[in-house]
Amino acid sequence: MQHQQHANPYRSTVNTLTPRMTWIAATALSVLALNNTAKAEFMAEFTGEVTNFSGPSVIIDLLDGEIVGSYRFDETTLDSDGSVTLGSYAAITDYRVEFSSGYTVSSTSGDILIQDASIDTDLYQVFSNALTGSENIGFVTLSPNQMQLQLSDSSGAALSSDALPLSLDLGDFDTGQFTLALSFGFLDIDVTAELTSFSIVPEPASLALLALGGLTLLRRRG
Repeated sequence: MQHQQHANPYRSTVNTLTPRMTWIAATALSVLALNNTAKAEFMAEFTGEVTNFSGPSVIIDLLDGEIVGSYRFDETTLDSDGSVTLGSYAAITDYRVEFSSGYTVSSTSGDILIQDASIDTDLYQVFSNALTGSENIGFVTLSPNQMQLQLSDSSGAALSSDALPLSLDLGDFDTGQFTLALSFGFLDIDVTAELTSFSIVPEPASLALLALGGLTLLRRRG
């Protein structure tokens, strides 16, 4: 009987602490989510290799080789296209690409276009026209005009709707490319890179929102 008398208070303490710790964790995550102005931001990261170049030969070495890029987007952005197969989202908050030479192109805005064709080509496009480039690279001054990332699947099986996807597998698409259009004086330059990797991950505040939802569900079940 003595053993049972000691065991019961111990069990009571555990049962009391579990919901209490859950409440503390949920409160902390709520504060973190609110401090991020309720945005659910995700980051996409990608790498590629330049495979095609159109422009003066003096520029080739400056934009050749590998690229490393990323973009952030707010997944709560509404679709501005009324079609059931096309989605248009002005969701980009930060978009940047760096070439192996150090030349960097960036933007604080942009759009994600989704085409779920079902029986035709599925397309996922991320583009921006409001670009800022490195002031100069070596002795050359370049003016970036437009950059676009595009994933394309001719089978129409890569996308299930025109909703903004929060995860994508590069292997589900036939091609993955990044293109950049620039100006060098009066000359136009076009650069194309084949993607070698691509991934989408939630930002910390978005993880907090997801975790908060899970903890709230646990509390209700408890």
